[in-house]
Amino acid sequence: ADGYPSARAVAVHSIAQDLRTLRVTTRSGLRKVREIEADGRVALTFHDTRGKAGGWLTLKGDAKLEVHGDSTEIVVDATRLEAVSYNANLLADTEEAKLDVGWKPLFLARINGGAWQMPYAPKGQEL
Repeated sequence: ADGYPSARAVAVHSIAQDLRTLRVTTRSGLRKVREIEADGRVALTFHDTRGKAGGWLTLKGDAKLEVHGDSTEIVVDATRLEAVSYNANLLADTEEAKLDVGWKPLFLARINGGAWQMPYAPKGQEL
């Protein structure tokens, strides 16, 4: 991808209840499959359009490819979660959110395949 990350809309057909595993099926040989073969680190973002402000959820993790002839299943093992939900009051700065001014995302991580833990903050984005 010329050194730049790629982004595209995909239809996730399976999401584990605890958000650990997501599955996307696509055609074998497409660019997204080749890019994951080269670098399996992926991010999936979901937008919540409910209510006045909504929110978003980004899951980051490692993708593995399961080839089934003409189709390939992309299996994402999510290890990082970043979320803002004004509807569910899901923010890192919840006191400010109560005043409708919160904006800091909540960061969670799964270490060594364990349960989601907090606080996790990417380097340079500490809470």
